Order: sequence, then structure tokens, then C-alpha cells
Amino acid sequence: MKKIVILIPWIGPWPKWMGLYLESCRYNPTIDIVLICDHPSPVELPPNVRIAPFTMEGYRDHVAKQLGIKPKWHAPYKLCDIRPAMADIHPDLIEGYDFWGYGDIDVIYGDMRAFLTDEVLGNDVISAAGTHVSGHFCLIRNERRTNKAYRRALHWRFMLESDAHKSFDERIFSLLFQDAAARKKAGVHRFLVPPMGGGLLREQFSTALPNCRWIDGSRDFPETWYWNRGHLTASNAGDREFMYLHFSHWASKRWAGGDKAVWDAADPLIGVTDPHPTSFRISAEGFRDWAPEAAKVPELS
Repeated sequence: MKKIVILIPWIGPWPKWMGLYLESCRYNPTIDIVLICDHPSPVELPPNVRIAPFTMEGYRDHVAKQLGIKPKWHAPYKLCDIRPAMADIHPDLIEGYDFWGYGDIDVIYGDMRAFLTDEVLGNDVISAAGTHVSGHFCLIRNERRTNKAYRRALHWRFMLESDAHKSFDERIFSLLFQDAAARKKAGVHRFLVPPMGGGLLREQFSTALPNCRWIDGSRDFPETWYWNRGHLTASNAGDREFMYLHFSHWASKRWAGGDKAVWDAADPLIGVTDPHPTSFRISAEGFRDWAPEAAKVPELS
């Protein structure tokens, strides 16, 4: 089995759903996760999750030293841009792993290994989006060629130093693994040398953003998702399982089309009573208790 570690930089308070996110990590025991953060965990960590403590100032200094750049940034959101360079920033954290990756914490994982098959792991870069390298989940083979792939982007130093968010982890990094037509359509192909190849961009239907489509090509995204002992299903997909749910369309006002996020009105947001639940459901109402035997969605083994 290929060894995998996911590195997640997060500066600032933890979101209210952090305990449930960590429970979904617990049910993926063969995938390690390192939280690079300035706060202790709000709950006891699962055995496969650990913390690498950094303050924002300390982390900026660490990145500057490791990459040989002069970061001008102060906002935590800028950490998204540096994610393709994490192998150079944290060589100690990826040592001994076959793949390292990056992702978000506004997700709930399903059974990730069911999707990360030997065939899938035969690729150098693996994205859970079909058109680009997804910031919410990406795996990179732990080899020099792929670890330093981000340096093939022209002006990479400027983009990682700049205080402005450049979408380097998605918009720019993606172009190394897209074909020429897709790169031209994106309008930023001038930043890159010819593509590397070796990338697998496979849609996992995790995200309900305006530019995304559901399984049938429509925008009929599920109203409710169900998590049961590490398995994830959706209200309009029968017993089909999913790799993870990226619930940014409910959690963030960035995608809500208004001044508030959908979940700003959820009261309470977390309605799961067990600190270590074996099942729960997720919807626009937030997180709620759910008993599989009482629902229409079949229980998964």
C-alpha cells in the first residue's frame, strides 16, 4: 500500500465542525494528515493526525528560508498559494511517503482508499476535480521532478512572495497538467513552460460551486449528504459512495452570492450529540444526528 500524507496549513481559530472533520480522518487510518497551525486541536486527535505548530510570523519566516523568497503576505488565506511548494517547505514531513498532498478542512472524507486505487496512484499528480488541480484535494508523487514542479511556472517567486492571492495552487499549478487547449482557454498559459504530463484530473463530484456539474450533468446537487462509519453517500445518488464532500457552498459567503454564508443562519450549526459519532447527516441546516436504519439511504458496511 502506497504511503500518503496530506499537509494542511491553517492559521487562525478552528471552525465549529473541526471535530467532525477529524472523525472523518479517523476512519481513514492509512492516510496521515499533518495540520500546520497556531492553535491546539479542539478535540483529541485521531492516531493518523498530528500537529506541526507555527505562528503566522514564524511560518512566513520558515517559508522564506526554505524557498529562498521574501514573502510580503500577512493574511492566512495566502497560504493556499504556497501549497504546491509544500515538499520544499516541509521535507521532514513528507520523508518516507510515496505521495504527499494538500487539501482543505471544509470537507468530510468518505472512504478515500476506495478511490485511490493502484491504477490511480500510478499517476504523478492526482486531482479530485476533472478540469483542474483542486485545492481541496490534490496528491503529488514524492519525487524530485514532481516536488519541484511548481518551479516550472514562470514568475513563481513573485506569485509566492506577493501579498495578493494568485490562485497558484489551482489556476496556475493546474496548467502544468492540462492539455494545450485547456491551458489556452484558461487565459494564463503564458505563465508556464510546456505541460509536464502525468496528471490525473478526475471529477469526484465533491463540490457544488457555480461552475460545477453533478453526476448527470445537471446542477441538481444533493440536498443532504450522509456519513456512516467512514462511508459517504448523497440523497440523490442511491448507494453510490463519494470520496469526500467539500461544503464550501454552505460554509462560505464567498460562494453564497450574498453577504452571508448559508450556514450563518444554522442554529445550531453542529447538531451532532455524540463527540465520536458513527453517523451523521449534512445539509443546508448544518450537521445533524442521523440513524442509518431510520433513513431511506441504505446502511453501508
